[in-house]
Amino acid sequence: MKLPNIKEQNDKYKEHFKKISKSNSYKETAELAVGGEFDRIGRIEYELLKKFGLNSEHSVVDVGCGSGRLAKEFPKNFKGNYLGTDVVPDLLDYAREIKSKENFTFEVIENLTIPKSESSVDYVCFFSVFTHLFHEQTYKYLLEAKRVLKNNGYIIFSFLEFKTKSHWAVFESNLIEEQIHLNMFMDRDAIHIWADKIGLVLTTILDGDRRQVDEYKNLDSLGQSVAVLQNLD
Repeated sequence: MKLPNIKEQNDKYKEHFKKISKSNSYKETAELAVGGEFDRIGRIEYELLKKFGLNSEHSVVDVGCGSGRLAKEFPKNFKGNYLGTDVVPDLLDYAREIKSKENFTFEVIENLTIPKSESSVDYVCFFSVFTHLFHEQTYKYLLEAKRVLKNNGYIIFSFLEFKTKSHWAVFESNLIEEQIHLNMFMDRDAIHIWADKIGLVLTTILDGDRRQVDEYKNLDSLGQSVAVLQNLD
């Protein structure tokens, strides 16, 4: 069976964005389109990068950056390069408004590519991205991330798994005939195998129902599990 074209999946998400925008303000739409809790989730994402060594000189690619909730959290003294990619131009417009600095760029990407040269990036993150892709598409994206990653660089991504009881509600939502988008679960064994095949080291998996970063307003987990891969070539 042939996998659905990624463009079809992108178009479905764009349609979801349009529906939200009809009944909400520009700001509300930009924040709801990425799942809500804009400031809290963005802060946790940033703290996760810091937890695994991010400093003010590093380069970061934020795949599926949406309306810029992670970009917003970078401090003024960040001197590295940040690239955010997404399929919805309007979301990127909002991200540019809240983070208008020369070292922050945002690009529309319709396929499973990262517009960076080989071995040029310290961190590639996929927050709530692989949760909406087929496994083969995720694997292709991981190959692309490995291509652009520097030696000792990190790939950090969130995922859904049956091991985490709170994720079951998401699985049950898959039984509904009309869905907003695909909700894909991932197995830890698969992550281990993918990392090995690609030439990465799986250094850490953080449970989605436990503390992932230092406490932030008593809410310190993304809710999704988080895998950390390192390029040790």
